[in-house]
Amino acid sequence: MPENVDIPISDLLLDGTNPRLETEQPGQQETALSLAEQQGERVVRLAEDIVRHGLDPTALVAVIAVGDASKRYRVIEGNRRVLALKALETPSLITPALAPKDARKLVRLSSEYAQEPLEEITCALFKDEADARHW
Repeated sequence: MPENVDIPISDLLLDGTNPRLETEQPGQQETALSLAEQQGERVVRLAEDIVRHGLDPTALVAVIAVGDASKRYRVIEGNRRVLALKALETPSLITPALAPKDARKLVRLSSEYAQEPLEEITCALFKDEADARHW
């Protein structure tokens, strides 16, 4: 069973092997851009919902420990939510992949988000992917 833990957003790594992506991505920047390009306006709408209502309390982000010295975690479920949070913190992370109107909206939302940003979120920490696969 997973353990619920509070994890800083900065310690969450997007999954470069996310099934939504056409190909495996080599790094975090590439993963963010590829996911934003694939999701487009939907990620901006999700960011807006987070700014207006917060995170959905009925759905935790699922993670596994990467095992590095920095104690980071790979997101195995909830990549779009984490991408939206990271984009609210740093819009330039994904604005190159968005339509101009969506990029402008994200920048405006980021200013609102900065008034009450989330530093960490509660995640379901699994020991490994096999442990999480059922869910």
